[in-house]
Amino acid sequence: MTFGDFDPGFITDLPVFEVLLIIVIAILVDTIFGVILAIQQGNFSWQELPRFLGTNVLPYVLGLVVLSLVSEYQGEPFSFIFYPTALAVLIRYISKVKEKIEKLFGLSNKNS
Repeated sequence: MTFGDFDPGFITDLPVFEVLLIIVIAILVDTIFGVILAIQQGNFSWQELPRFLGTNVLPYVLGLVVLSLVSEYQGEPFSFIFYPTALAVLIRYISKVKEKIEKLFGLSNKNS
């Protein structure tokens, strides 16, 4: 199954910690674009940033870290949970980054 030019099957060929690194990078990129978008729209608040990180970023990262550790060191049963979960999170964050880039640069989706 592919999503446009994106083939999610490559995820299962990578080691667990490489997949984790890719996802954490996607989450950080989404967070950075979110901050930039909030600044551009005049909605950014330094006081809200720690709350946002604690409720919207850290749960994903920490949950995936725990799942990746168990998957790496316990093996097969947990790999069957880790890879689909990682793929779902990666697709979600790629979609969110794409939306934020479209908003930041005033791009519209011609296919909608």
